[in-house]
Amino acid sequence: MSEPTYSPQHVRNPGDVVSGEELECAGGFGAALRDARGAKKLTLLAFARQINYSKGHVSKIECSKARPTPEFVEKCDTTLGMGGQLVARYEADHSSAGTVARPTKVPPVDIPPLPYDFVGRGAEADQLISAIGGRPESHRATTVLIHGMPGVGKTALAQHVAHRVQARFPDGCLFVTFEGSRDQELEWNIHGRLLRRLGMAAGDIPTEPDEARACFLSFLHPRRVLIVADGVTNADQVTSLVTASPDCAVIATSQQRLDVLEDCHRTLLQPLSGSDAAGLLRVVSGRSDLGAEADVL
Repeated sequence: MSEPTYSPQHVRNPGDVVSGEELECAGGFGAALRDARGAKKLTLLAFARQINYSKGHVSKIECSKARPTPEFVEKCDTTLGMGGQLVARYEADHSSAGTVARPTKVPPVDIPPLPYDFVGRGAEADQLISAIGGRPESHRATTVLIHGMPGVGKTALAQHVAHRVQARFPDGCLFVTFEGSRDQELEWNIHGRLLRRLGMAAGDIPTEPDEARACFLSFLHPRRVLIVADGVTNADQVTSLVTASPDCAVIATSQQRLDVLEDCHRTLLQPLSGSDAAGLLRVVSGRSDLGAEADVL
């Protein structure tokens, strides 16, 4: 199926800013997202790849056939450079419907689905899962770091592990990406964003960063929450998410080893083995007939 085209009113120059009034008239978050994407001249497939979601999932949300998670909304807003307008549209939808974005009785789980072409990584996943389940005598959340070169599959492995251990964290499994954040805005607001997604009312969250972090640590202490921090660039981004509860855990991904990060299980992710690379080739090519000759690539 070919990519959808946009009518003239949906096509703007890439640098154009979509006004708040335009979003108000868009008829909901899905339509607002579609217009914002069109303004950047991004096809559905190209945009889905940028935010690491499937093309079908994004299409369903744009057509109001599926409900987005707060993480999905924030990622779209950041990727498209909307400065919070898409987040506001999403919140307005829930406000007008008389509902909250995430009821506190429902544990939030917004770990993105695995890419369709995820293969292998069994040994690495088992090591990470074992590390997450260990050290019950500890007085801090378990921290694991997946590091390696760009494009080696760190994010996909983190998502895979998170889905496998999800049952251990009944109070929530949250995904947040630091990659591409502008002017440290994400770092300043990270604790408030996570608290909102965990069900805390916005009015109860301090606006001052240090107080918001203290509130975050207190809120998570009696709970069992997993946080996937993708694309971190320094140790402080990770330690700011580590609580004093051994029932919580943080899975971080980075291109760097972050040696100054203390009490952390590290996994250096290498390129796929020959057999796994051959399996990946079969998946992306759709050719199940690729056999022994592919295994030697």
